[in-house]
Amino acid sequence: MLLRKQESYIETFYAKLQFNPSGMGYESRITVYWSIFSYATIGILGREMSTGELVPTVEMRRPTGGIGKIEEPQTRIAGNDNSSATLEIAGEVELG
Repeated sequence: MLLRKQESYIETFYAKLQFNPSGMGYESRITVYWSIFSYATIGILGREMSTGELVPTVEMRRPTGGIGKIEEPQTRIAGNDNSSATLEIAGEVELG
């Protein structure tokens, strides 16, 4: 019997997240775990602007390939009012 370590894995996933944060720091996330050391996450959270307005914001974190090291969050504003934000994810994920 010949055993070989799996070096890469490609998977397609789809998720839809709708969330209306009602307070600063409230958030909802989708997380994909490849192992206890490697994961990617994307979510919608409430962020307060300099004007005091609460805005739904999308935040993403990705693995860097190093143990315990996560890429700094990438953030973009999902909207400029207090309506709910919807986030749809569809795509390939490659671990390698």
